[in-house]
Amino acid sequence: VGGLLNATCGNATELIIAVFALVQGKIEVVKCSLLGSVLSNLLLVLGTSLFCGGIKNLGADQPYDRV
Repeated sequence: VGGLLNATCGNATELIIAVFALVQGKIEVVKCSLLGSVLSNLLLVLGTSLFCGGIKNLGADQPYDRV
């Protein structure tokens, strides 16, 4: 639930932090904040898709498409 809430509402917080950090000239903080946001969202989506695919293919091999 926390990960889902962060993925949906976390962007507003990131935007506020980015604006205040840019006003104070802290470019590195903005870069790291954006990178962390992108990585956490990617991991949440990848983990959820693997989990749902595992449930759907319970007891069988889970196929992956190269494309």
